[in-house]
Amino acid sequence: MTSNVARVALAASLALVAWRVVHVNAGVYGDTNRPVTSAPAGAGPSQAAVAALRANPADVRALLVVARERDQRGDAAGTAAAYDAALAIAPIERVALHEAAASDLRNGRVAEALRRMDALASHYDDSRPAIYPVLGQMLARPVDRALVEENAARNPEWLAQFLEYACSGLEPQHFAGLFMRRAAGGKATVGEVRCVTDRLRRAGHWALAYQAWLNSLPRARLADVGHVFNGGFEHPSSGVGFDWIAAEDAVQSVEFSPARGAGGERALRVGYSGKRIAGPAIRQHLALPPGRYQFTGRVRLDGLASVRGVQWALRCGLEAGATPIAATERFLGTEPWRPFTAAVTVPAAGCPGQVLSLEPVGQQEGTTFVSGAAFFDDLRMVRAR
Repeated sequence: MTSNVARVALAASLALVAWRVVHVNAGVYGDTNRPVTSAPAGAGPSQAAVAALRANPADVRALLVVARERDQRGDAAGTAAAYDAALAIAPIERVALHEAAASDLRNGRVAEALRRMDALASHYDDSRPAIYPVLGQMLARPVDRALVEENAARNPEWLAQFLEYACSGLEPQHFAGLFMRRAAGGKATVGEVRCVTDRLRRAGHWALAYQAWLNSLPRARLADVGHVFNGGFEHPSSGVGFDWIAAEDAVQSVEFSPARGAGGERALRVGYSGKRIAGPAIRQHLALPPGRYQFTGRVRLDGLASVRGVQWALRCGLEAGATPIAATERFLGTEPWRPFTAAVTVPAAGCPGQVLSLEPVGQQEGTTFVSGAAFFDDLRMVRAR
C-alpha cells in the first residue's frame, strides 16, 4: 500500500468518527434540528453558509459547511483554508478537529493532521480509541513515523496511554522512538520500561531494547553502567529492562544488604531455604557485542549445601534451557570473601543478547535442593585483551 493510499484509508477512518460525532454533537447543529442559518428559498447549504459568513465572519458552523463543500469538490487548498479559519476561531471545536484531521490526511498534510489529533486526544478522552489505531498505522511507515515522534516531543498527557496501547500489539520497533523521547524526559513509568524492553527483546531487537532502557535511567546512573549493571549492588533494583531481576518465590531470598567485607556498603545476599529450587535466584539481561570477556567478582559462602552447588551462567537469548556459553566455578560450603573469574566468549552469530543468572548447577537436569547463603559483590564483565 502506497503512502497516499494508506493516508486516504486513515482519513476515511477518522471521517467516519467525525460523521458520528456530527450527528450527536449539539455544538455544531444545535439540539433543535434547525438550519445553521437562514437563506433564500432554494439556496444550497454552501450559499446559506456564505450568507451567514457575510453577516458573521466568525460563524464556525458556517465555515464547516464551506469546508465540506470545498472538500467534496476536491479543492484541497480551499478546504484547508476553511478548516484553518474555523479552528483559528474555535481551536478545540471537536467536529472541526475531526474533520480537518481527516481532510489533512487525505491531502498529505500529515503534520497538520497530527496537530489536530493531538488536540483531540488532549481535550476529548473518548476520542482516543479512534485516534490510537490511526497513529499506530502511521508509526508503521518510516516516512510518517518521524512526524509522529516530532509531534509527541512535548510529551502530551495521552502519550502514556498510547504507549500502553502500542505495547499491547504494535511492532515494538515502531514505537520505540516515542518511548525514548518520553524516557529521556524522565516521564517513563516502570511499567512502560518493562513492557517496551521486553517486547523489543522478544522480537530480537536487543540493541534497541538496551538503548531504550538506557534512555530511562537517571543521568546519575549512566556514569557506571558497564556491561553488568549495578554489579556492586549499591542501588535497589527496578526489576525491569537490563537491571537485576530477582526471583519471586519463597524458597530463595534475594537482598542487596549491608555486608562486612563488601567492596562498598552493600552486597548481594541470596539465602536458600533447603526446599526445591524452581529457577534462578537472580538474573540480568545483557547486550554484549561479540568477542572475548572476563567475568569477575567476589564471593563469600555461609554453609551453602547442595549436591553440586550454585554458579553464575551466561546464555544467549531468552531460552532458560539453552546451553550456557560460559559458567563460573561451582560455589559450595563456607568460605570468606575471595575473588573468582570466568572466561566468556560471545559468538559472532546467533547471540544478539544474553542472560546472566545465578542458579544451582544441574538445575536443567532435575530437582535441585539448596540451603545456606551466598554473598556476591563487584561483578564485572570486561573485554579481554
